[in-house]
Amino acid sequence: MMQISAFMMLAFLVSMVASDVSEESSEACMHSGMKPECLSQKGQRALLQVKIAPAHASKVPHETQPASFLDSRHNPAGAAAPLDEHGYASVADCGCPKEMQEFILRAVFDLGLEECAEGGLRGILPYHFSDGRQTYAQLTADLLKGSAETCTPIATVGNCKATPADCPVFEEASTSSSDCMCSVSGASSSKLMFNLATVGQNNLGGTGPDTGAEELRFVNVFGKAADETDLVITTSNAYVPGTSSLTSDMSNGYASLGLTWGTETKFNFKFVVSGSNTPKVLDELHLTFHDIGADPASPKDVHEFLWSSNYKGYIVEPDTSLIAWQSAHDKYTHFSGSAHVAKPTSAGAGTSEQTKASVMFFYDSVSEFSVSFGSTGTSSEMASLLFSGESTFASRCQA
Repeated sequence: MMQISAFMMLAFLVSMVASDVSEESSEACMHSGMKPECLSQKGQRALLQVKIAPAHASKVPHETQPASFLDSRHNPAGAAAPLDEHGYASVADCGCPKEMQEFILRAVFDLGLEECAEGGLRGILPYHFSDGRQTYAQLTADLLKGSAETCTPIATVGNCKATPADCPVFEEASTSSSDCMCSVSGASSSKLMFNLATVGQNNLGGTGPDTGAEELRFVNVFGKAADETDLVITTSNAYVPGTSSLTSDMSNGYASLGLTWGTETKFNFKFVVSGSNTPKVLDELHLTFHDIGADPASPKDVHEFLWSSNYKGYIVEPDTSLIAWQSAHDKYTHFSGSAHVAKPTSAGAGTSEQTKASVMFFYDSVSEFSVSFGSTGTSSEMASLLFSGESTFASRCQA
């Protein structure tokens, strides 16, 4: 018999139904009445995962996000993101196929379906992930349509059957020890080493202490003996600095930018040939932002928020304390804090709670990108954008 992979078979079916979503399918997409006792052990596990981290009741700043999107805040992990358009968008944006695979598996159970062949749903991933993302409505339509097909690895609960002899034989899809589209070796030549770098020009936003070019320049930011690279940070709007702890933070492997609480600044990160303004393209870069927090007395109104541009993906803990939402005007995933944690003492190391309050972005073929950071409400504390090239999240990348 002809041998084709599960990936190819499901890809073929998805391509056939992409433009054939009926009203009946739309109505079926609303089905969510499955009782846990009706599900297999796998189904019950998936339902339990939804309880990992419910959406926090936190506001996002109005100056960054339209009021109509305030209810879209959620945990962006595949095991916890809401089964709706907002959750779909965040998981599809994260750059971790296994997160979307988990999200799709939860959608399968929510629709009263089950996976009949382990790993069979991998074939649908290219149509609902990263550059291939569509909508949650289309995902549910694809799943419902596929469940009616004889040779697909999904069916209504309790109706999985032996594969007919005239169906193609499914080969086990390839697996990987990593679950995100990043590479430790790919980023090894561009690992930020702030403990080995020095500060050159220091006049971010024209706030001093130096005069001249309005930039903050980290010299030899990768700590190399040759082919040195500088990281130059500038601002696109007003910058109201807070108390600086940059020198001590750099000795611990971090860089930090202090902001007066209640302000927001868009920072432009640019990598250049050392001592110049000539752009330098990096094959891959991993950048972790730490300690995105909130006031424990009023986390709904007083918290820090952050987003970046031009990233390939991001990684957070499944039970992250960060709240995500999709922006209407830039289509990036934005994050805000919901918990107060102690500042990590060194890059790449931290408690469980500190890791939950951080996010790692990974970038491909990049020389520059922007990072917007700020805080909302009133607090006596200083907001601090703390970032490094070290992260425990790197274990989720390919070696």
